[in-house]
Amino acid sequence: MPCTMCGRCCRVSIATVPEADWDDELEGLLVLKGKRYLDTLDGQRRYAYWSPCPHLDLITDECTIHEYKPKVCRDYPSDPMTVLPGCGYAKGRE
Repeated sequence: MPCTMCGRCCRVSIATVPEADWDDELEGLLVLKGKRYLDTLDGQRRYAYWSPCPHLDLITDECTIHEYKPKVCRDYPSDPMTVLPGCGYAKGRE
């Protein structure tokens, strides 16, 4: 699916933990550090945390360096685990 310019990828980061490595102590540490459990996908527990890109204008929702954006932004989503629910790239998985 095409990018819908929702800006989720510019505002929120995803941390993943293989379910085999997950335990209550790790859960507590992740929550303490501001990460919230999102879901489990392909055997990975996904945690979302507010981490807006420093180049995102939070008033206009526009990238201030769009024409020079880094490779990680141009290649998004290179890892399907980083796609958030509601993102245009997530359609078909939801």
